[in-house]
Amino acid sequence: MTGYGYKLYRPFIWVLGLWGVGILVFYFAQDMGIMHATRTSPDKGHPYIADNCTTDYPCYIFWLYPLALLMPVLNLWLVSYWLPSLGVGWGWLYLVISLVYITLGWILGVALVAGVRHLLKTD
Repeated sequence: MTGYGYKLYRPFIWVLGLWGVGILVFYFAQDMGIMHATRTSPDKGHPYIADNCTTDYPCYIFWLYPLALLMPVLNLWLVSYWLPSLGVGWGWLYLVISLVYITLGWILGVALVAGVRHLLKTD
């Protein structure tokens, strides 16, 4: 059967593909200085930098960031600490990409839950 709910691997393939593309996209966002911290350093008063890790603020991890966007139910802490800056170059585009990733994450998550529910349903 190839009907609804029988090909559960499809959402996983989409997530893996989007994650791979997102790794490249958000690597370049870090490289271009678009990813900015959402808070400033309390002792120095300036924003944290994605390339420099400190003990009081989590690092920006470009390969984990798109996965955090694609799985909005899981709290991977990156999205609340790092966002694309609208004031830097293509920052607005990276913000739109982030919103698209969050939306696709919800859609793929619902599709996966619906497919698993269909498989587990007893008639």
